[in-house]
Amino acid sequence: MNYHGLPEHMQGAARRYVKHGIRPGDFLTAVLCNDFKEAFALADSVNTACMKAWAMWIYNEAPSLCHGSPELVQAWIKRGGLQGNGMNSELESFLAKPKELTDDDDTGEYELSRGD
Repeated sequence: MNYHGLPEHMQGAARRYVKHGIRPGDFLTAVLCNDFKEAFALADSVNTACMKAWAMWIYNEAPSLCHGSPELVQAWIKRGGLQGNGMNSELESFLAKPKELTDDDDTGEYELSRGD
């Protein structure tokens, strides 16, 4: 897995999260949860300038099960990353739920989620 496009001071945190499921800091957690609004609010100046690199890394490099929602991130941490004991039942259960578009607050902005 290639971490070289990420800011140098963040490569270790990204590597530890992916490989061992070690909980990252708030900024990287927001990126992994696909909450770029929060990520921008938490980013230092280097990470702010590298947001495109973060999006490209998530899309091209990060394992698909380790990002996308708070539930997936929490399940990845609980699993222990790539070196964990395999897929846990919580992650399997989440992934088995059908995807749906919701507009919970009637704003006209829809969110892709998995049904309960």
